[in-house]
Amino acid sequence: VPVQPLSPLEIDFKRKPLELSYFKLEDPEAFNWDVEIVYTEVNENSKIILPEKSGGYMYVLKANWKQGVADYGFLVEVMSSN
Repeated sequence: VPVQPLSPLEIDFKRKPLELSYFKLEDPEAFNWDVEIVYTEVNENSKIILPEKSGGYMYVLKANWKQGVADYGFLVEVMSSN
């Protein structure tokens, strides 16, 4: 999905999760999956501000509900504003 730098990414679930966090990969092909992944909490407005630097990014969301946990992954292409 092509987007402008620093665009807000709004996350909307029909049923709001108890916790919502994410991590971002700047180079998914070079990522070492053996390292510990550190998630960042999504702000209370359920928005993530996308990077300023152009390039491809992979995001992984982790949503926790009373009934269980779900992970979602997606790709974002940040395009130069020039």
